[in-house]
Amino acid sequence: MPLPEPAGMSESPVFVLHNESGDNNSNVISVAGIFTPYRDKNDILSATDIQHVLNAINQYEK
Repeated sequence: MPLPEPAGMSESPVFVLHNESGDNNSNVISVAGIFTPYRDKNDILSATDIQHVLNAINQYEK
């Protein structure tokens, strides 16, 4: 199965598919981060941890 084309994925959520703590409840979907712009030249996908995003939003709202 081919992987999706990463162009256009910026600012999309990154979901947790496996929880190492062993609490893998398939009824719970967690957002772990937000994709940052794709670097086509280096074929690199990166993301920002969701806690950093939430902290920035909370500071903006103050």
